[in-house]
Amino acid sequence: MNGQSDSERPTTIRGRSVVLRPITEADYQVLYSWRVDSEFVALWQTPNRRIPTFRDYVPELEHWLADGITLLVADRQTGPVSGFTRAYNLNLTDGWAWLQAYLTPEARLRPFQVAEAAAQFTSYLFNMFPLRKLYSEVNAYNEAALRLCQRIGFREHGRLPEHTWYRDRHWDLVLFSLTREAWGEQVERVRFLLTVEEEAEGALERQAIDGARSGG
Repeated sequence: MNGQSDSERPTTIRGRSVVLRPITEADYQVLYSWRVDSEFVALWQTPNRRIPTFRDYVPELEHWLADGITLLVADRQTGPVSGFTRAYNLNLTDGWAWLQAYLTPEARLRPFQVAEAAAQFTSYLFNMFPLRKLYSEVNAYNEAALRLCQRIGFREHGRLPEHTWYRDRHWDLVLFSLTREAWGEQVERVRFLLTVEEEAEGALERQAIDGARSGG
């Protein structure tokens, strides 16, 4: 990862309502259950969206983990993991990285917790690394991920039309970016995500309503 030292790698990020923690071998079976789910496979831009055996998956996972920073996301009170957030292809010379995230279909995280996890991870990346901007790519059918990118300040910069085949049709791939300067301005808008849970949930609902009224 272009010079990232072991001391720079995260341990655990504790928010008010969520915890982001590193992956251990004890998590491999859970990660494998996500990896072989057809909905999970459909989310990622991979050359071959195949279903591996667990034996084949372990080296794939270890290579995947070595190529980025991946943290599992869990409710701080209940504990079970509900997904992950990941930065990959960190380029510390040019100052950018790519982001992706996943929540299991059965995840019990509330919307403000999902936004909090994204905000915590984004702050971590800009605080710990000399990054100028973050990128993300989202399939157009992944409406939850599209909304999350927009909610924490990512701007759409283009689309690859009809890029991915899913559910009997081709979908666009949407490209997003977030600069350090834009995040600095956005932090004031998302600071409520780090307040007490009831305040954060209410503020998130009000922000969504205001955005709908303004067309954003």
